Amino acid sequence: MSAQPQPHAYTVEEYLELDRDSPDARYEYYDGYIRLMAGGTNRHHLICTHVLSVLDTALADGPCSALTSDCRVQIDAARYVYPDVTVTCDPADLEGDIVRAPVVVFEVLSPSTEAFDRGRKADYYRMVPSLLEYVLIEQNKMSVQVQRRFNNSNLWTLENYGEGDSITFTSVNVTIALATIYHKIIFPPATGPSFLDTP
Repeated sequence: MSAQPQPHAYTVEEYLELDRDSPDARYEYYDGYIRLMAGGTNRHHLICTHVLSVLDTALADGPCSALTSDCRVQIDAARYVYPDVTVTCDPADLEGDIVRAPVVVFEVLSPSTEAFDRGRKADYYRMVPSLLEYVLIEQNKMSVQVQRRFNNSNLWTLENYGEGDSITFTSVNVTIALATIYHKIIFPPATGPSFLDTP
């Protein structure tokens, strides 16, 4: 989901007041600065819907819950974000308007945020003690990357999945096929140099 940086520095209290008083907008907060979250493409929304639907059904009778992109997640005292899909297994996270113990977060990549989601934002997420899996989903091709915490340590593994694969999210014991994630998705035509016309 694309975002627009805001030039004014805010306290956490000012940020939360602004965010809570803006029902038609969502803001992420990083070290005093906010980013206004812009709407995603229909492809983006459809991918999120598929992931959320599978998780909601699979987790229905257990202690964990899958939450939409309208749920604010606290990374630490100075950072608040809105993942595309969040899974928490802490009942306290369902009480207020801030999730503090996510176990899995999903981000659907867009061109304007991909570098940030793969870089600094990934670093931030890996700082969350409860987080066990960070999932990056491309929307322009069938490709998913899963970063997993290794043995409850600060070490993380990275796995890439493509067409024909299924992913088991070990933290919640749910398996999702990429064919399900990308159901009905029409990918844009590939761009780049063509080598077929080379003499």
